[in-house]
Amino acid sequence: MKTVSVREAKICFDELVDEALDGRPVLVERRGRRVIVRRFEPSEAGAGEIEFSAAFPPAPREPRGAAARVGRAIQRVRRRA
Repeated sequence: MKTVSVREAKICFDELVDEALDGRPVLVERRGRRVIVRRFEPSEAGAGEIEFSAAFPPAPREPRGAAARVGRAIQRVRRRA
């Protein structure tokens, strides 16, 4: 399996996608963390959207008002300094 840095992946991303589509997965590495680029194949026709959404659920959302609370906390710390 081919391993490339994020910088290399940005330069030749279309080539990496072509390799993945041909069945040759590619590891992309940044600071020791790895992500794999590989072909996605749904198990049965029409189930692709369901499987994809199950594999990649939406990111968790911040609680309401969290950004405002953090902003106020930062302002308090700055005033004390």
